[in-house]
Amino acid sequence: MRLPYQVYADLDGNLSVMDGVVIVGRTGAIFHTAGAGNFFHDAPDLDYSVLTKVVGKGSALFGGGSGRNLVLAGGPNVLCGFFRPQVVDHFSNGPFLLVVTGPSAATISDGTAAVAELTTGGTAPVGNYLATSYGETTYNSDSAFTLTASAEEGGPGAVPNAGIEIFGGTAQGGIYTAVDAANYVSAVDSNWTLFIDPSGEARLKYLTEVIAVRAAGLNYDPAGLYASTTAGERYRAAAQAMPGATDVPDTNPFGILTLVCSWPATPDLDIGVEFLGDIAGFGHSSPSTGGSVGPFMMWSGDDTTPGGSETVVIDLAAAWDAGAIETFADVMARADWYPPNGGTGPATLAITYSLPGADTTVSIYPASVTPATSVVAALRILADGTISQTHAPWTATVRRVRQPTRAGTVYIQLTEAAGVLTAVAGPFLATVMPISTATDFYFPLALSDGTGGIEQLHVGSLVWF
Repeated sequence: MRLPYQVYADLDGNLSVMDGVVIVGRTGAIFHTAGAGNFFHDAPDLDYSVLTKVVGKGSALFGGGSGRNLVLAGGPNVLCGFFRPQVVDHFSNGPFLLVVTGPSAATISDGTAAVAELTTGGTAPVGNYLATSYGETTYNSDSAFTLTASAEEGGPGAVPNAGIEIFGGTAQGGIYTAVDAANYVSAVDSNWTLFIDPSGEARLKYLTEVIAVRAAGLNYDPAGLYASTTAGERYRAAAQAMPGATDVPDTNPFGILTLVCSWPATPDLDIGVEFLGDIAGFGHSSPSTGGSVGPFMMWSGDDTTPGGSETVVIDLAAAWDAGAIETFADVMARADWYPPNGGTGPATLAITYSLPGADTTVSIYPASVTPATSVVAALRILADGTISQTHAPWTATVRRVRQPTRAGTVYIQLTEAAGVLTAVAGPFLATVMPISTATDFYFPLALSDGTGGIEQLHVGSLVWF
């Protein structure tokens, strides 16, 4: 029977090895090397609507690898092994939680009481942890023990970044760089941040305003589905439904609509204003004329300067005279930062109408597309001279960006006594695999190149003669 050593990595670069066996030909002994229970790693469900725990394939042993873990040794086996980072100063290993409360203070607990406490001053979280009386009684038959916590080789590793994909809106997506396990900042525009509350609620924010929310999840993992808040809906302008039938006015009720898009010192903003299927703006053409503007529009031209502006004037009265509109007119204003110049943040749309009472200036929230296609304002101009806008909900998905496993070798240790195999330990991950001795032999299972590539060296049973 062949049971493969299958090496795989979680999102945080930590390795796990599926259940394997070593069959000793001359004695028939079988040693299970990774049968100590299931390995869990935190990952969102495929549709990102909920967060779930994913069970490792078969029975798998956690091998570390991110450089962010703590390694505990020297005490009862159930307390030893890797403690994985969670929120700042919190590390966990199954039911056990290590919490740092100061430079010289840290405690390991099991959810009921403290099991061991740090005794080495000024080194938290690494150092020696002396068992409490509860820990001695519960885990070591009333005998004292001291756990030694050390930083994982290759540490300190980086907290994985977050990747955000926006669906239906112009909020800032892309990579958000991790400040710590609860705070992330957009790599494009530092005004955009992502924060995870200790409760597990996560918030996508522009400056101090909450734009979208993940209602629940892990308090150290931003992954999940985010829904726009009411305030955040302004990042998605939406076309309005067709109005009910009304009588066509006897006299022309429309006037001249002027839209001025302006931006701050960062160049440059491109626009694409649509009316009756024609679009005015850089990179656009109008089907009805074959030129850059439609028959009822005038565009000031492409302005690439910092602090510039572009203007589109639409003669709605002429469109009514031509029979192109009757009781209302829809205008879609598109705007996007010209990507090579790296503009970010909001811009301004000034709306001026020749009929009194409708003038307004609004903030718009461009994305980065060329030519401009992101709708930033959906305007409906009615025969009574009013101008209305609508907005709609949108969603975003957040994933952790996979952290590559640090460079090294995954291996197992085989120990002989008088030529007989007596123990198999591991698997382990180390930057350099130890050199075999007369009694201890080290067998490589996989190689990590430190950039995300893991090369499997051995699959199947290992027959040891």
